[in-house]
Amino acid sequence: QLTLVAERVSMMDQPPPLLVSKLLRDPREDIGNLMLERCPHLQDDEVITATDRVGAERLRLLARRRNISPALSDHLINSDDLLSVLALLRNPDARLTIRSLMQLAARAAVHPSLQAPLAMRADLPLAVGLELFWCLPPELRRIVLSRFVSDSETLGRILAIALFVDAEEAVVLTRGEGTAGFEEFDAALEPLVRGRREESARAFARLARLNERTVKRIFADGDGEALVALFKALGLSRVRFDEALDKVRSMTGLIKPARRGEELKAVFDSLSFNMARVLLIYWDWFVLEAGPYAAVD
Repeated sequence: QLTLVAERVSMMDQPPPLLVSKLLRDPREDIGNLMLERCPHLQDDEVITATDRVGAERLRLLARRRNISPALSDHLINSDDLLSVLALLRNPDARLTIRSLMQLAARAAVHPSLQAPLAMRADLPLAVGLELFWCLPPELRRIVLSRFVSDSETLGRILAIALFVDAEEAVVLTRGEGTAGFEEFDAALEPLVRGRREESARAFARLARLNERTVKRIFADGDGEALVALFKALGLSRVRFDEALDKVRSMTGLIKPARRGEELKAVFDSLSFNMARVLLIYWDWFVLEAGPYAAVD
């Protein structure tokens, strides 16, 4: 009889609030679960109370509901139930804040099963996508990069903000002018080849107008795409890039031996100068806790 009541209440346009709350908190699956699954008229605080410390099944039902609010999304993420979080990421009606998405991007480094659903979310912001990039395998990195192709006008505005230059100089930078010369690049690469990474990181940081910690993070990327982005943003030609890549792969140990040089050369060809600059700027902002990362805990 109580199950029939729950079914009737879940279909009402204006159900009695106290009755809804009572039925939702019922520990029996055919009552509490039914309300959570079917009743659209639930308050966030009631749902959080009804799904707190009652087992993972109700959390997974919650993750599949329509129009999940940011508060309920945070509740699911904080539950640490991996299957609930996966269901949440696959739910296009779930609303997530940039703080929650950044939290999930960090968690994806530990739980690879989160990587693809997070990378494929339609509402993934650029700032989160370019931070998620670091823990993704090459195939997902390509998907993320293809999603966030920036035009020259947008890049000019980003450069003007990030590098404290006026719009005219930003336009010059987006054209690839004013980048590193042969001698400057070779002088920065030589210490890296000789095993002096700290010295090389400082030199590349000056050339690319980056924080030194950002360059060290690029050096630590064993898959190599981050280094490709750095070289592309410094204005290297394809011939010069091939020479530099061969040196790095054979003499530094920065790139995993299993990563084929042809794959990285294909990344260089597909990556525009503009997008390479965007990558470096956002990665630098993350290290400095600036720009879109300033307000993220």
